[in-house]
Amino acid sequence: MRLMYDSEQLDAMRTMLREFYQVLKDEGAYLRFVFITGVTKFAQLSIFSNLNNLNQISMIDAYSGICGITQEELDTTLRPCVEEYAEGMGISVEEAYALLKKNYDGYHFSEKSKDVYAPFSLLKALNDNDAKPYRFEPGTMTSLIDHLKHYPEFNPLDFDGAELNLSSFNVPCEKARTPIPLLYQSGHLTIESYDKEDDVYNLHFHNHEVRQGMVEGLANYLIDTDDMERDATILAMTRAVKRGDLSAALTELRSYIASIPYDIITRKEWMRRKKREAFYKLLMYIVFSLLNSKVDTEVKSILGRADVVIKTKNDIYVLELKVGNTVENALSQIESKGYLVPYEADGRNVTKCGVCISSEARNITHWRITDAAGNVVEDKDFTTDVE
Repeated sequence: MRLMYDSEQLDAMRTMLREFYQVLKDEGAYLRFVFITGVTKFAQLSIFSNLNNLNQISMIDAYSGICGITQEELDTTLRPCVEEYAEGMGISVEEAYALLKKNYDGYHFSEKSKDVYAPFSLLKALNDNDAKPYRFEPGTMTSLIDHLKHYPEFNPLDFDGAELNLSSFNVPCEKARTPIPLLYQSGHLTIESYDKEDDVYNLHFHNHEVRQGMVEGLANYLIDTDDMERDATILAMTRAVKRGDLSAALTELRSYIASIPYDIITRKEWMRRKKREAFYKLLMYIVFSLLNSKVDTEVKSILGRADVVIKTKNDIYVLELKVGNTVENALSQIESKGYLVPYEADGRNVTKCGVCISSEARNITHWRITDAAGNVVEDKDFTTDVE
């Protein structure tokens, strides 16, 4: 990724690729079929002057399943493997299909793409009788995070649900003004749907493995504190949420943020050109996203839902985060935007919570928890402690 920001290395790479294509062109009489693939493309490469008659198939529906395992293949050819997987996991075949889909499915490469699973992760899961995020082994996010450092004003999680035209995400990465092209071309974002009338594509982090990989990568970069301390905090928050004590979970989060050394927050490249307010909100999103391995957590996308929704066996918590604002405004937004509406018929207890964050105090300074009817369950105000 670093070569994208080094003009000399870029020129050298372009020259090497031109020479490669020239060899293919010179040997054209002996070549019957050539398939070229990669992550991204370079601007101004002019490969067609060195190699003619190429067919760009990246976004053609007929070829959308060529580099992965389709749902049809999983339902037919690999069905015996899924049945063995279900037996090894101690779940039903239907539950096995649902688990594999949640973790490894959702890759779409064209307007009417086939449903494609990540082949490496899927086959590893079937072989290991597990559901780990195999794609994101330690170190695999390093290059992407290095790339994201060049766009400190953007929160990558906000691109979940982005609506864009083709020229905004299918362009050479070194010419891009946002990290979206690399996130798309490297398979982190994928096409969820296409609106032909408006000619826009809807992009998403398409499965649990990809989204959690992104969250873990950002967590390791933005809050590189002791892993054991972070894991202990996530576990404590999870247990508090599961027993119905959201206030205790927020107390754990507040204590953890207070323990992060100031130099870790201020020395990061991410912070040098980024408003401190945006950093603290992103920090909250990441921590809540880390709960997803324990409970069902959704973190805000640009589709406009509540900032954080946490679901357990008995409860649904809808949280709105505000930086330099009030809990009244946070709770009012939950109500006025109808964030509770999707859960009214769910049957579980629905709780809403406004959370205020102060960039000056570098922490959460106030939260108010109410039931669905608006009755206050708990109100914690720490503003007097930080004045």
